[in-house]
Amino acid sequence: MRKTGIWLFLIAVVIVGCGGTSDFERGFEQGRQAAGSATLPAASRPPSSVAASASAGTGLRAKIGAPVTYPDGWKVTAVRWEEQPPSRLTTPAPGLRFVVVVVRVDNATTRTEPVNPFNFKLSDSAGVRRDTPIGTPARSDELHNTFLEPGSFVSGSIVFEAPIGDSKLQLLYEVRYYSLRTATWELY
Repeated sequence: MRKTGIWLFLIAVVIVGCGGTSDFERGFEQGRQAAGSATLPAASRPPSSVAASASAGTGLRAKIGAPVTYPDGWKVTAVRWEEQPPSRLTTPAPGLRFVVVVVRVDNATTRTEPVNPFNFKLSDSAGVRRDTPIGTPARSDELHNTFLEPGSFVSGSIVFEAPIGDSKLQLLYEVRYYSLRTATWELY
């Protein structure tokens, strides 16, 4: 009995020891090191200019196609949205449909910063927030997790599920890498 316990313990140690760091964690840490901790802002600030009005108490709001520019030069734009038909292999959950939002992120900051499609959420008229689900139709222009060098940009699509017939959809952006950045685009 005692030998069995020892063997189970050793097997568990070997399994845990083989884990290691994921590519995402290594890439994120490299981006943080490239940016340098001295450049991290002490406090988060809201964007200084938005191409649409910001309502008091509701955060920054913009219309589709309008960029949100932050004081450090980071700019995010919800370029357009459209319906996404299901594929042979992927279908939305019952009562839902696929929609795709194309976004563009520009880095005019002085540091390398990460871009992650999971920083975007889709909110429906009932206020339900949805991440991009696993198993959405494949697109050639998908936004992938990446690092943006200063002076560069990336654009790509993100597929979400939304209720059938709901026309009051909103794209939400929230990220907390170096500072808090939030914005909401009305997709109607």
